[in-house]
Amino acid sequence: MRVYSISDLHVDYDQNMRWVLNLPSNKFCEDILIVAGDISDDEEKFKKALAAVQSKFREVFFVPGNHDLWVRKDNGMDSLEKFYRLINICAALDIRTERMVFDGERTLIIQPIFSWYERPEEGDGSLYFEKRGEDPSLSMWMDTMAIRWPGFDDTTTAQDFFGDYTRRQLAPLYAGDLLTFSHFLPRAELIFPADYIPGKKYPHYRDPAPKFNFSSVAGSKKIDAQLRSIGSHYHIHGHQHRNRFRDIDGVHYISHNLGYPKERKFAGIMDNAYFPKLIWDGSKGFIIYKEQ
Repeated sequence: MRVYSISDLHVDYDQNMRWVLNLPSNKFCEDILIVAGDISDDEEKFKKALAAVQSKFREVFFVPGNHDLWVRKDNGMDSLEKFYRLINICAALDIRTERMVFDGERTLIIQPIFSWYERPEEGDGSLYFEKRGEDPSLSMWMDTMAIRWPGFDDTTTAQDFFGDYTRRQLAPLYAGDLLTFSHFLPRAELIFPADYIPGKKYPHYRDPAPKFNFSSVAGSKKIDAQLRSIGSHYHIHGHQHRNRFRDIDGVHYISHNLGYPKERKFAGIMDNAYFPKLIWDGSKGFIIYKEQ
């Protein structure tokens, strides 16, 4: 048995849906797939994509991302109701959203970590750092219009809610290889490549969205605190549409995404040669990749 990872499928793009549907039917049938969020806000496309990967893998695990919880129709539903609807859809499709233990030559424990990002005004868990010329209103960020929370009290954020939701799933430590995964980033360092030098000017880099500050919606330090509290040394995340492999303070962080078609085209990635990333092998354990 092997474990593979992918995030940010965004099957609202027809090209991405074709990629999902065209995954080999006989390559992964004994393996596990981690889908670290952002499939689609359209429930029919969401179900079609998950059913497709479920038919190709032995087990599929999922946590939602922000796109999955968008509510774009005025039907009275909020994003928390949408979350529970997606959890029920996953249950009906046998998609795993809870901790599972697999015993074999090596024991593997897979623990989903449900999460959200913390805005800078929401507390010291935010991954925010200032960006010159940013628009603090985030008017260009779709979540501003499409995420509708029911109204948390003054001391609770969306991340607090999802942190508590995860905490209720946690069980006593179990000897074996522990793998955790979330959609959102657990550390600010992961926003940048490994060779990035803060403060250095990169003359050939052109910021495609100078008013948008991703760090204000990237994730939360509380995700990192939670995964470390249960002894995780290998964590998968998505959200930023950048493939990253980093070792930080004893944890190997990995992000491997499908992203948008234009991003793959810019990077020279051919869809028919691009697959989920191998992250664990039943005979070897975790796969550690060179930092990038």
